[in-house]
Amino acid sequence: MPWKATLVTASTQQTLSRAHSALAKKTVYKLGQGGFDPSKPITKECDCSGFIVWAIGIPRELPPGSGHWLSTDEYWAGGKPVKDGLFKEIALADMHLQAI
Repeated sequence: MPWKATLVTASTQQTLSRAHSALAKKTVYKLGQGGFDPSKPITKECDCSGFIVWAIGIPRELPPGSGHWLSTDEYWAGGKPVKDGLFKEIALADMHLQAI
């Protein structure tokens, strides 16, 4: 599925499903890696931002060819590179963590 098709159907559930599907992949952290092609399976090496964009289903360079790379700074700054309402604050008490 092309990344634009994934974005059209973007939802919290879709993002969580994609993120959950990566749990058994044994991906390791490596700065600057991952998230370049969300239409492919998660890579063996990925950093936080790469994982986030892959789970959402968007490319790390957005829009592609723009030279604008999504990073943790954009997420914390409240940037809106994706569909409004896709991100929201979640209270720590409302989080469910799963040990793997």
